[in-house]
Amino acid sequence: MTEIETALTKLEYSKNTLLESCNIAVLDTESEALAAQMLISIRTELKRIEAERKSWTDPLEQQKKRIIEGFKKIAQPLEEAETNLIVQLTSYRAKLMEIARKEEARLLKLQEKRNQKAAENGKPPPLPETIIPYVETPDKSIHTQNGKLTYTTRWKAKVVDINLVPTFYNGAQILQPDTVALDKMAALNKGQNPPPGIEFYQETFTRVS
Repeated sequence: MTEIETALTKLEYSKNTLLESCNIAVLDTESEALAAQMLISIRTELKRIEAERKSWTDPLEQQKKRIIEGFKKIAQPLEEAETNLIVQLTSYRAKLMEIARKEEARLLKLQEKRNQKAAENGKPPPLPETIIPYVETPDKSIHTQNGKLTYTTRWKAKVVDINLVPTFYNGAQILQPDTVALDKMAALNKGQNPPPGIEFYQETFTRVS
C-alpha cells in the first residue's frame, strides 16, 4: 500500500467512526449537548482532512506552477515574435487590398466618364471589359515548406462621428450604435454605403494549416 493510500485509509476509518455516532435526534438538553459535541468533532475532522489534503497537493501545485512558468518563459518570446509577424503580414496584406480597391475604384470612375461621354455623343457605352482590366488581388494563401498560411478578411464597422449617426437608416432603427448589427451591415454591404458617422473597414486574419 502506498503512502497516500495509507493516509486515505486512516481518514476513511475516522470518517466511518464519526458517521456511526451522527444519527442523533435532538429532543432534550442531553441530546442537544451530544449533537453539539458531534458537530464540533465533525468540523474538527473536516479541518484535519483539508490539512492532510493540502500536505499532499500543495507541493504538487507548486511543482505544477514551476513547470508552467518554465514553459511560459520559453514560449513567451516566440509568442511575441508570432504577434509581430502577424501584424507585419496582415498590415502588408491590408495595403495590397487597399491598392487593389483604389485601382478598381479609379477604373470604375474612368468607365463612368467614358459612358457619360458616349451618351453625350449618342453612342452606346463601351463594353466594361474593353475599359476595365482585371484588377489583380493577392492570393488568399501562401504555401511554404512548413505549411500553408491563409488570409481571411472580415468587414467591420466603427463610429467615427456619433453626432452624424442617424436614428433610422435603410428602415432599421438605430437607438444607439450597435457594433454587432453594424458589423453585420458592413459584411452584408461588403463595405459599401455606410450610414453617416459610421466607417466600414476590413480586418485581416491569418490561419496556419
